[in-house]
Amino acid sequence: MICFSNAKINLGLNVLERRKDGFHNIQSVFYPVPFSDLLEIKPNKKFEFTTTGIQVPLKNNLCEQAFSLLQAKFNIENVKIHLHKKIPVGAGLGGGSSNAAYTLIMLNDIFKLNLTYKKLQSFGLKIGSDCAFFIENKPVFVEGRGEKMNKIDLELKGKYLVIANPNIHISTKWAYHNLVIGKKKSNLKHMTNNVNLWQNFIYNDFEKLVFPEYPEVCKLKNDLIKSGAEFALMTGSGSSVYAFFDEQIKLDHSVTSFVCWAGFI
Repeated sequence: MICFSNAKINLGLNVLERRKDGFHNIQSVFYPVPFSDLLEIKPNKKFEFTTTGIQVPLKNNLCEQAFSLLQAKFNIENVKIHLHKKIPVGAGLGGGSSNAAYTLIMLNDIFKLNLTYKKLQSFGLKIGSDCAFFIENKPVFVEGRGEKMNKIDLELKGKYLVIANPNIHISTKWAYHNLVIGKKKSNLKHMTNNVNLWQNFIYNDFEKLVFPEYPEVCKLKNDLIKSGAEFALMTGSGSSVYAFFDEQIKLDHSVTSFVCWAGFI
């Protein structure tokens, strides 16, 4: 069985408070984008994980963690998983979480476990806070540590999206540990479809931490805005920056070499 494991972007990211369990309460809008890895799973005599493309750990990666969870619970047979990785790692695009979520979905289908979306999401949350989102893979307003999701009426079809990555790996653990939590920003639940208005009230709290440490990311965002973007923002805890345009344009040369995906949504 083969599937395409897609990325997501954060349309705003407010970090509200540090929780007693070590996680953080956040507020964000998760939006799926058609930039994908390729994932293949088939039954096998022993468990195997292979990969091509961008390098990922061969042991204890998120795909293996997803398999181990279901094997421990349902005693499923071993499988061979092959991942062709295109989504950058440590880039704020949720690629690893997506791989894990699609592994759960595919194993559910292959072994006819008949698990509901809700049950698959509960397994996903054991792997990572973003995993649950990719089970249904629809735009959602997110609260808590990522487990509280409500569908949001947000339509971006027809927008030209550019995702650029400066080839910098930013540790999510480092970012949350070092972030100074400030005042609450505007409520993203009431986000408008008018992208032109976003630059005035949608923020990513991690920009204030990442930009001084990695000025290349800040420059990339500014260059996208100079190229005519309606809206540009760093996604997740970095380091990727995305931008929306009304139409396909020729990007400035300072941006082109960092673009990892571009296309109409």
